[in-house]
Amino acid sequence: MSAPLFGTGAEAQYTLFELRFGEVCGHLAMTNFDDVLANTPLNVALIEGTIPPTSSFLSMG
Repeated sequence: MSAPLFGTGAEAQYTLFELRFGEVCGHLAMTNFDDVLANTPLNVALIEGTIPPTSSFLSMG
């Protein structure tokens, strides 16, 4: 298990972003990055910070 993210036990905020649909699907706030990764589903990206759940993004690729 890794050390806390900031050494003080402060929680880091992350937004879970569903890659297939291009939308926010949840949020995580944890002190340990190993726990963040363990709680991130497949096909979901982590974005540092908090983005409102009503936000969506489309990729024009």
